[in-house]
Amino acid sequence: MPKTKFYPGWRMTVPQHDGYFRLLQQVYAALGLTTRPDQEAQRQVIHQRAFHRPGVSAKDIDHMKGYDAFKATCLAILQPSDVEAQLAIQNMPRTRLVYAIRQLADEAYLVALAASDRFKCSDWPAMPLDQMEDFRKTAADRMVGEHRATTKARRSANRAQRATAPDPRLKFPDLAAPQPAAAGSAICPVPSAIPVPETEDVPF
Repeated sequence: MPKTKFYPGWRMTVPQHDGYFRLLQQVYAALGLTTRPDQEAQRQVIHQRAFHRPGVSAKDIDHMKGYDAFKATCLAILQPSDVEAQLAIQNMPRTRLVYAIRQLADEAYLVALAASDRFKCSDWPAMPLDQMEDFRKTAADRMVGEHRATTKARRSANRAQRATAPDPRLKFPDLAAPQPAAAGSAICPVPSAIPVPETEDVPF
């Protein structure tokens, strides 16, 4: 079976699942937390700070904004002076979306799509994340539709070309289909008598 992108039963990818527990262990070590109750209490505090609401299960943390918020919260504990790194992590969902969108089409196409009546935006990388996700889906759907239309047009052109191509049998008469033999006629007539060459007597 093919490997899945996500850890079974989780909304995080397999590397993120491993990173989740690795970051927690680093936080526990940095704070000197050795008992299971203290570690679990700290884990709930991290979730509260990251998601601004209590009771968020680790399995419900998605691989986009959720994991990045969790990681930024852990780094705020592990590296409190590295503000730039924390801001970069918090901005990762936008960075990922911008990268994914730019893989779909060239910049001119994306600018034109963003300026359409659907989005009315002159700077698509600055869209709110929810709108940018809709923008990505729209661009992907349109590229798929254009690819299908191009394929259909190419196939139609090929069929039309084959239909109008000259019959090669007109240029090469030998390729013409043989005419059926008349009833009662021999296809391969055999001579009535086959002459036998005369031989000289050879003395032994």
